[in-house]
Amino acid sequence: AWAEYRMYPFGLLLCLLFSFFGFLFAAPGAVYINGYINDERNGKISMAGPMVHLVLGAVFILLMTLTTGRLSAIISLLAHFNVFLAVFNLLPIAPLDGSKILKWNVPVYAVMMVAAVLMLILFYI
Repeated sequence: AWAEYRMYPFGLLLCLLFSFFGFLFAAPGAVYINGYINDERNGKISMAGPMVHLVLGAVFILLMTLTTGRLSAIISLLAHFNVFLAVFNLLPIAPLDGSKILKWNVPVYAVMMVAAVLMLILFYI
C-alpha cells in the first residue's frame, strides 16, 4: 500500500477563521491510501492513527494523575490533545479515519469510538 498526505487548504482557512473566535483547531489535510486496498485493509490501516492517539492519551492521563504543578499542566494538555484528536479522527465523515473503519467493520468502529469518548470523559473527571 502507498500512503500519501494531501494538503487541504480550506482546512487551514477554517483554522484561521475559527481562531478569531478563540477556537484553534486545524485540519490542513488528510492521508490517502492507494494500492491493492480493499475495505478491510483500508480499515485496519486507518485504525493506526486513532489507536496511537488513544494509547498516548491513556499514558498521559495516567502520568497526569502521578504529577503535580507545571509538569502536570503540560501533561494534561498532551492528554487532552491526543484524546480529542482520536475522537475527532473517528468521526464517520470522509476523509477522516472513522468513515473508513466504519465501512469495514461496525463493531470495531463502535468499540474504538466508545473507548475514545470514555477517555475524553475520563480526562474531564
